[in-house]
Amino acid sequence: TDLNNTATYQNSNYDWSDAIARLKGAVLLQMTLPGAPSIYYGDEVGLVGPTNFDTDNNTWVDDPYNRMPFPWLDQSGTPYYVHLQTLASQNSLRSYYTLLTATRNSHPALRTGSFDPLLWDNPSIYAFGRRSLDPSDAAVIVLNRSAQVQSVTLNLTGYLPATAYLVDVIHGNTSYAIDSSGYLTISSIPARSGVLLVLTSGDLSLPAAVSDLIAEEG
Repeated sequence: TDLNNTATYQNSNYDWSDAIARLKGAVLLQMTLPGAPSIYYGDEVGLVGPTNFDTDNNTWVDDPYNRMPFPWLDQSGTPYYVHLQTLASQNSLRSYYTLLTATRNSHPALRTGSFDPLLWDNPSIYAFGRRSLDPSDAAVIVLNRSAQVQSVTLNLTGYLPATAYLVDVIHGNTSYAIDSSGYLTISSIPARSGVLLVLTSGDLSLPAAVSDLIAEEG
């Protein structure tokens, strides 16, 4: 957030929904990029502490609120912010973490696959693919950094087979098909969010190596 007013965040009813939406976008990257993701305890429920802005030095002061105690609801005391005070509100974010970590665990392409940028010159949309080392699994990740719903068409010719099917695990397993020309169209990417498409059908096998190639001089 860019509101440098301590009193704003000392309101226990402060609306953290925009910050949590941005966090979800970061988590989508965290769980789909190469490397080993780690979760700092409390992030999975949106843990925040009362914040303080140092006007003399024009900076936010982390200490001692860089990490509050975990908001256990079965213990004494009440978490400061309203969005942490019920199991339902905590679970609304925790279920998102659970979904993405489970998807990563069940798809080798997201753990050890290649990293292949698919779209990088769009001011609002960034897309990349992951393919497992053996031809068994693939995923396409598309992120929308803008404040408006976006659509995009990706040219996947030579990357994924035409007529392959993928599902978006984040949005109810919505199904997408690559058309016969190798294009994939995603018509609605939520603002400051993204889609995580995993392959459900399509042959990723590489063509057989040429064995009868003859080179002749001249």
